[in-house]
Amino acid sequence: MPYDIVRNMAVLGTSGTRLDVKLREAVGLLKEAFAFDQCALYLRTEEGRGFALEVYSGEKTGCTRVYDEDSGVVGFVRKNGRVVELYKRDQEATAWKGRVDPGLRGYRHVRVFPLMDHNRFYGVLYLKSRSKMTLKPNRMDLLRIAVIQIVSILKFDEIVQDYKKANDELEGVRDKLLSAEKLMALGDMAASLAHEVKNPLVSVGGFAQLVKRHLKKDSPAVPYVDQMIKEIKRLEKIVTGSISYLREDLESREPGDLNEILDDAVALFTDECRDHGISVVKDFHKGALLVLADSEQLKIAFDNLIANAIQSMGKGGVLTLSTLKQQDWAVAEISDSGIGIDPRNLGSIFSPFFTTKKNGTGLGLPITNSIIMRHKGIIRVANNIGAGATFKVKLPCSDREKGAARTRRTQGGGTLPGAY
Repeated sequence: MPYDIVRNMAVLGTSGTRLDVKLREAVGLLKEAFAFDQCALYLRTEEGRGFALEVYSGEKTGCTRVYDEDSGVVGFVRKNGRVVELYKRDQEATAWKGRVDPGLRGYRHVRVFPLMDHNRFYGVLYLKSRSKMTLKPNRMDLLRIAVIQIVSILKFDEIVQDYKKANDELEGVRDKLLSAEKLMALGDMAASLAHEVKNPLVSVGGFAQLVKRHLKKDSPAVPYVDQMIKEIKRLEKIVTGSISYLREDLESREPGDLNEILDDAVALFTDECRDHGISVVKDFHKGALLVLADSEQLKIAFDNLIANAIQSMGKGGVLTLSTLKQQDWAVAEISDSGIGIDPRNLGSIFSPFFTTKKNGTGLGLPITNSIIMRHKGIIRVANNIGAGATFKVKLPCSDREKGAARTRRTQGGGTLPGAY
């Protein structure tokens, strides 16, 4: 039936098969319906600098693998956006209008259709015949419709990929919300635990002090009691500190220099970096980079990121710390030259209690994420398997710094880079 090609193309376009399979079947349907000797489909390369053969049906002769952006008949069609139909008396000729196209060799009659819509040029459809082929008007209309349907297949796949990307982003947001709920539950549990544990600890500490006062100074028990008092104080500090990052309110919110906060954080790891043969490279924003922050809490966040970076490198490597300004955001980046993060774990690294370390607690990155979120900031990771990872922290500039930035823009100061 004359219109079978249209129906079959429509069924193919809405099928759930992969794009490459759809396109292979599509050119096969064209060859069968119109008796071309070769149907070849070229799509723009990922780099956008030319066109590569995606699929073909029929003879292999003259099936050029790649065309440059402006080469051959393909380049002409891309530039002009219209169908080219040509007939050659010399079957072996490869020149047309001053253009050399190896794909012309072996064929006399050639049609090249652009695959495009109003917004994008996807590629071309190359149809070749060894002899002259005349199509009646109704057959030519069917061919044009079939070409439009191939464009629809490409467009449909593009929409599907965009949908999958949006869905993945929504899944990421959902996972973050679940992690936030876990952290809230952990906060409630920690608060209850702190209340139940801290009071008895204070009592035990008081009794230990009382026991010490009743001991003679030369009593052999004094060192043990002193150690007991010391450990009780340490436990009190741990209990208090264990929930500090879960508080809704930050105790000290005031403008602080992100450069200084990050510099103070890495200073704690000076000896560890030296012992592990790790070089520290700093590339800080010139001048103060003010953020409204609880500096001590931010140091805890950066401590966790730096500690993870050092652990990922083992012996030897480069730890790179950088800060920069992006419009109203202050950005800090912590990069390592380690092995990177296993892609299978990438979606779980901010989940409470998830860890790949033998003695890890799985709370380091969730705590960091919680602190950054409560500073109204954003944390992202760029993973490079075998070459390390980069954690990027974005924090709002303090009002003072924002005002200065707006003043500079109003007065014609330099253009600020866009937020990532």
